[in-house]
Amino acid sequence: MTVSVTKHAMERAAERFNVRLNAAEDWIKARFRGAKFISDIIADNGDGVRRLFVNDGVMFILAECSDKIITVAKPYKHSVADKVRKTVQRELDKARRQARKVERINSIKIAELELVVANRKLNQLKARSPKVKAIIQGQIDELMTQIDALHGEIIEAKREMTRTAQGVAAFL
Repeated sequence: MTVSVTKHAMERAAERFNVRLNAAEDWIKARFRGAKFISDIIADNGDGVRRLFVNDGVMFILAECSDKIITVAKPYKHSVADKVRKTVQRELDKARRQARKVERINSIKIAELELVVANRKLNQLKARSPKVKAIIQGQIDELMTQIDALHGEIIEAKREMTRTAQGVAAFL
């Protein structure tokens, strides 16, 4: 799209982005090349529709029917961006809390099971019958399987938190 730039837009670029006035038109056109259309908007004075584009930290307001850049501005630090950031941050905090909760609960269960395993090993050492020793070894093996499963749950909770954190990185 070939655009033209109004004098007002060049003045605003100089004022808001510290661009030299004589270089403002080229600066605006260069920034506009990769701009994405966001929405049709209503003009500040309520008279007419404008088109909003954004790229590289610059908002471009274009006329409704012509490819004329009317003004440029910095994107507003408005409630939508803040709400998105807060929501994303809450999701990360939630994932961290969940991972800590799973780790805490499972670590307690693991410690309790390890006590039972130690008790079974003691009983196995005291036992004289090979049959009783085999039964106790089967119980120990079952307990160790449970411990391994709890360790796996801890790792999976940490992986989920990591995936959430990596997803959050795109927004913050």
